[in-house]
Amino acid sequence: MTAGTYRHIDPSEVKTTLMDKYEEVDVIPVFSKTSNSKGNQEWPSVHCSGPWRCVAMCLGLLCALLLSATALLYVTLTETQISYHSLRKDFNMLQTINSNWSSENAQLQERYYHLNAEKLQLQDKYNNLYSEMTELQRNHSSLNQDKSNLQNSNNILAKEIFQLQESYSTLNEDKLQLQSGYNTMNKENIQLQANYLNLSEYSAQLQTAFSNLSKEKTLLQSSYDNITSEKYQLQDKFNIVAAEKDELQERFCKSRVDVAQHAGVEITQYAVDVTLDPDSADSYLILSADGKQVRRGNTLQNLPHSSKRFVYYGVQGEQGCFAGRFYFEVQTKGNTRWELGVAQESSNRRAMVSDRNPDNGYWVIKRSDGSYWAGGAPPVDLHPKVKPERVGVFVDYDVGWVSFHDADRWNLIYAFKDVYFRDKIYPYLYTGQDYVSLTITNPVTCK
Repeated sequence: MTAGTYRHIDPSEVKTTLMDKYEEVDVIPVFSKTSNSKGNQEWPSVHCSGPWRCVAMCLGLLCALLLSATALLYVTLTETQISYHSLRKDFNMLQTINSNWSSENAQLQERYYHLNAEKLQLQDKYNNLYSEMTELQRNHSSLNQDKSNLQNSNNILAKEIFQLQESYSTLNEDKLQLQSGYNTMNKENIQLQANYLNLSEYSAQLQTAFSNLSKEKTLLQSSYDNITSEKYQLQDKFNIVAAEKDELQERFCKSRVDVAQHAGVEITQYAVDVTLDPDSADSYLILSADGKQVRRGNTLQNLPHSSKRFVYYGVQGEQGCFAGRFYFEVQTKGNTRWELGVAQESSNRRAMVSDRNPDNGYWVIKRSDGSYWAGGAPPVDLHPKVKPERVGVFVDYDVGWVSFHDADRWNLIYAFKDVYFRDKIYPYLYTGQDYVSLTITNPVTCK
């Protein structure tokens, strides 16, 4: 064995140490130096005693050298690996940077191409604008000349425009007149077209009617011949009926004369023309234009106020009497609810049906459907043999007499006697039935 000592290096220790920030490892020399008395350092001398001892010593030195070399190689390898990993990271980073740079380079290249294309377009536009500017400069002088010419023309046109404006105003007025005339003519044209269509339809209808009339004419001609024959037959019958009428008229007048002789007076000679007074008519009553007819309506009329106006469907004549005699006739045919007679000027105009009697200034007879009675106090039931269709009313004011007669048969229906009239009296009518009139008629005249 050598006099020097050496330290054995563990590979794991070397690796760990190198990984920790690459700390250096002190390697103790394999051989230690010895000092002599002179202070000079010398390697220890190897003293071999025998051949095998020297060989063993050499092998030991060789192993120590190999171990040192191995440790040094391991350290170098570890540092190389660390450098490799660091370089690998840098390489990956550079690859990423290179990839990004390639992408940016491609984008820049594309923008370069676009910018270059835009540059070429702008160059073309610039050349075109330059050419246009040159052309405009050439035209500028020409335009100045044209401007001067146009200014002169403008002055002339201004005068012409002023004249045209005056003409326009005149033409506009003419236009308005023509427009108005056109509108009128257009309306007339539309109306004429409508009339034409109506006339066309009417013409077609007339044509159809003419054809029908032609057929009817033939039928009517045949009917006319038949009617003519019937006419002669009816004429003969009419002559017979006329003769019978004259005979009946003669008998009626003879009967009336007999009644007059019996009563001591011919009452029809006192006939008066009675006209109904609209100021006295109830607001529901409707009078004819001549004042000879009255009927009841369904609507309350807005009539002016009058102290003479009756309620409950009454009306009086315009002419009254306070002395002497008078006679009038009323047609009642078809009406089943009526009153007729005379009323005093001071009569109660608001008296109801049951109160229209002499006590309230009324001398009347009444009909309600099939019942007849005189308006007395109390009422008097009447039973005429035949329902009268024409009633005559005779009044003798001085005697105090009011009588009612069937004017068709000259029968006395009823009479109020010994009447005391306090003031003027008037003909009085009442109708309680819709749509059927009471009519003032003229009495039959006897020769």
